[in-house]
Amino acid sequence: MTIKKEMYVNRNGLTWYHKPTTDLPNPDKVKLCEDWLKEFIDKRKTINKDAYSYRLKHVVERYSKSYIANGEFIQAAINLGYNIEPEGNLNASFNMSMKRWNKFVRETQDENDKQQNIV
Repeated sequence: MTIKKEMYVNRNGLTWYHKPTTDLPNPDKVKLCEDWLKEFIDKRKTINKDAYSYRLKHVVERYSKSYIANGEFIQAAINLGYNIEPEGNLNASFNMSMKRWNKFVRETQDENDKQQNIV
């Protein structure tokens, strides 16, 4: 007998046990993550282990200066059609290319260095 597991998302991340009815991702925070993904991330064909939900939720937090739950980032990625590969109990990796984000970080750092006369 095979038991099929359904994957769900709550604020903490992925869950397979039951569909959550409480502790759901905040729609405003999901939208914030969607906007960040649209601005800085492109899809790629394969799963990128560096595009890890728990890591990227912290990146969005620093960028937005707002707390983001792991599940809110995961839900945003699912909403935008990214492929998902579960990693452990709560986290996931996605088919995300970080090139545009990395370029933004480099350019921002270069500008900050110039403003501080570090360059």
